[in-house]
Amino acid sequence: MKFYFDGCSYTYGSELKNPEQTRFSKLLSDKYDAVEINRASHGSSNKGILRRVLLEADISQYDLVVVNLTAPSRTEYWDVNKGWRKVNVSKFIGKVENEHTQFWRYYLTNIYTEEEGNTNERIAYESIKNLCKVHNVPLIITTIRTQKMKELHRLGHTVYSSLEFDLNLGDSKYPRYERFHPTEEGHQMIASDLAKIYESLL
Repeated sequence: MKFYFDGCSYTYGSELKNPEQTRFSKLLSDKYDAVEINRASHGSSNKGILRRVLLEADISQYDLVVVNLTAPSRTEYWDVNKGWRKVNVSKFIGKVENEHTQFWRYYLTNIYTEEEGNTNERIAYESIKNLCKVHNVPLIITTIRTQKMKELHRLGHTVYSSLEFDLNLGDSKYPRYERFHPTEEGHQMIASDLAKIYESLL
């Protein structure tokens, strides 16, 4: 069996001392004796997550797909010298000024809108759901959109999504570190909750 995971820092296991061994993706995979493929990365955008799921992963080869959508204000762009570059609100507010930060700060404060972010989130959500449905692969789709998301507060946007997710990784019931990522205990609890959802899909 092979399980595919994608998302942002919550799925990567940020703030854990040994994420490759203690994050929920590893715990869930071990429970079912499955190979863990975790493509999540810090600061990922929904655009980046969708790109990886649709274009870089052969979803048909997996027995379970777990995707965590992230802050809608994040995005990415192609840099001819460095490849895909992430754009995260927290990296462009209060940072040293240069052409790069000036452009993205202007975009995030004067061009980006809540409607745009919510629309892009729905595009990612529906595309991933339909892809898994076509390949008959069980999907668990999660979110982190809670009041703890400082980036969204800085832009003054709604923190909750109107979409129906299977689990909210930002739920206050999961113990978390100083920068809001789940602790080891939190990851254990998330893995347990994901297992219940997975078994309901079988």
